[in-house]
Amino acid sequence: MKQNMYSYAKKRIITLELVQNFYNFEKELASRLRNSTKEEREQLYTFLYDELFKRVPFHPQITTKVTPEVSASNTLSPMQLLGRFLNPSSTFLEVELEDCSVSLEVAKYVK
Repeated sequence: MKQNMYSYAKKRIITLELVQNFYNFEKELASRLRNSTKEEREQLYTFLYDELFKRVPFHPQITTKVTPEVSASNTLSPMQLLGRFLNPSSTFLEVELEDCSVSLEVAKYVK
């Protein structure tokens, strides 16, 4: 894990300490989501992303802007792979540092 954080920090020219703080903060946010009800999560996502972007100004979703065309293109290959496994009763979790475009596309096909 530490090697992954170091690589992330090196690529983005930020300190390892900042990346560790970022990681710990995201774990805190994830815990709040896991411990919330479905009704709470509907409001909580917006609040937590606002908090994330305030406290982590170097977050890739802020520093790396992607056009809608590029985002759509980036989802094509994952959806070709995932599509055969998805059905309306599927549950899907995406873990990545991107723009959640794959999750948004998958959400069209699952509960």
